[in-house]
Amino acid sequence: MNSECPPPETDIRILGLCPTRADARVMRRLLDSAGVAFEVFDDADGFCAALAPETGVLLMSEEAVLGPAAACAQELLAAQEDWSSIPLIVLTGGMLTGPPADVPRGLEAHARVILVERPVRQAVLDTVVRMAVADRLQQFRVRDLLAERAEAITRRDDFLAMLGHELRNPLGAASLCAEVMAQAPSGQQAEECTQIIQTQIQDMKRLLDDLLDISRLTRDRLALRREPMELGRILREVVMQMSHAFDECHQRLHLHLPGGELPIHGDATRLRQVFGNLLSNACRYAPPDTEVILAAEREGTGVLVRVRDQGDGMTRETLDRLFEPFWQATESGGRDGLGIGLTLARRLVEMHEGRLEARSEGLGLGSELRVSLPLSEPSRTLASASEGSARVPGN
Repeated sequence: MNSECPPPETDIRILGLCPTRADARVMRRLLDSAGVAFEVFDDADGFCAALAPETGVLLMSEEAVLGPAAACAQELLAAQEDWSSIPLIVLTGGMLTGPPADVPRGLEAHARVILVERPVRQAVLDTVVRMAVADRLQQFRVRDLLAERAEAITRRDDFLAMLGHELRNPLGAASLCAEVMAQAPSGQQAEECTQIIQTQIQDMKRLLDDLLDISRLTRDRLALRREPMELGRILREVVMQMSHAFDECHQRLHLHLPGGELPIHGDATRLRQVFGNLLSNACRYAPPDTEVILAAEREGTGVLVRVRDQGDGMTRETLDRLFEPFWQATESGGRDGLGIGLTLARRLVEMHEGRLEARSEGLGLGSELRVSLPLSEPSRTLASASEGSARVPGN
């Protein structure tokens, strides 16, 4: 037979065992007054069935400790992970008169044993129970930190493997071209190889620049060079820079701008980097023969820029973790990339007092990345923005 009290303010649950119903009733009354979640048994079978690795605290009378339930309790305690040491409170009354070492060695070796002499004073039990609960909560915090550390190590190892892959590809292409040029140092083939080498060098430079920027961000050493500018011009420049990549992916990239200027105070280089990363992400995850739309519109005192694709879409987990460094979605199919572009883009947007967020209706329904930036007062030095929509040449 058992009696249970619902948890008050913590998930820590005390499992109690007193072999007699009279003692069990006393234990329930004491624990109820202590204001903790508990489950008290007066039979060893029920107690043993309730034992689990997530058990919070064990509370046993000395008769229970020296009885048949000691075996299953010992089995649970011996199977604990390194971070775990379940507190064991023992109510003594003459059979255990010495220190905790008098508790059967199988229990004492794997638990933090606390002896409380009977008759039990309520104030003493309250204090002991709350100390045991706090101790167990701290153990659970250590467990969570170890899990986070293990995940971070796994992500680091995955990142290093991907980094090696990302560097090996352009180096391989450049090395092959170098061999070709050694055999035929002039002519059309040599010119093509020169262009390939230059392209691969730019790819490696862009990758290493992103890595350096992430390092500067984590150390708060990345500074902006902000000045008055027109956002529409920045977006046109990015579209022109990305047009070749979209041609290679057989995708159509469209730019839509509102009438009038979009004056902002920002770092042109970093904003090109932000929108370049967003478009690169859309190009990577959208299938061929689809459209990617880059659109800007005024929204109150700011401007909203949306990058909309018809690609894989995102799950709720992906939306929650999309901007974590080095994290990549499983639904991406293991495509190339280091998982730092969106992390860097969000931080750069935030440094412009803006916000970057992602939206998706689900897998197969495409994605939308939204950048909100504050507008500034128009400047006479800004070039006029043309009205209407523009389309990338060749698409």
